Amino acid sequence: MDKFIKDLCQANPKCQVLWPWWKRLVFWSLFVCGGLAFVLWFFRAELSITHGTNSLAILLEFMFMVATGVMAIYAVFNLCVPGRSLFLSSKLMLLPFFAWAFTLFGRLGYEAVTMPARVLSGASIQLGWGCSAEIVVLAILPGLALAFLVRRAMAIRTLCVSFFTFLSALVVGASIVHVTCPITVSLHMLLWHFLPVAVVSILGVKFSSCFRCSDQS
Repeated sequence: MDKFIKDLCQANPKCQVLWPWWKRLVFWSLFVCGGLAFVLWFFRAELSITHGTNSLAILLEFMFMVATGVMAIYAVFNLCVPGRSLFLSSKLMLLPFFAWAFTLFGRLGYEAVTMPARVLSGASIQLGWGCSAEIVVLAILPGLALAFLVRRAMAIRTLCVSFFTFLSALVVGASIVHVTCPITVSLHMLLWHFLPVAVVSILGVKFSSCFRCSDQS
């Protein structure tokens, strides 16, 4: 398939051979890391890694969150290659995402029994909307960079690509907020950290046409 694409590009001067998917992945990762490091430095964010990973459940949530992002970005770049299949189906690629949700619901059930008053405080809109807004804002930069790379690749399976692109970018934002947010109550994490990622990623499918090159029919 790679040889076929190169032959097509040689036959049509307007076409260009893109970097291999793994090179684009490395480029995007370095771009995101550098951008987020600048954001954290500029706003002098106080990292809360100690309280953000002070229990096995919270640590598992963070690990599943990062695994979700890794699977999503892998899916994005591989789905952009014609004829290339994932080593897992698109649904199985979401296993870390569902594990993240399962861990949150499990901790919510435990906290609802042991500390119900504290759990209810996690539903506070006043304390929660800022986290959701930060996740979305932090996702804009990596999202735009990823969308640019995907659009250049002229993706065919745009519905899946759109969903995983939004998911990848939002997980970047959620990971940063996870280690900066001082609130670790499960209901807060579920409503204001997890749900924005899930809902916006699903809504992102509506923008699938934006990931299709204008020259595509």
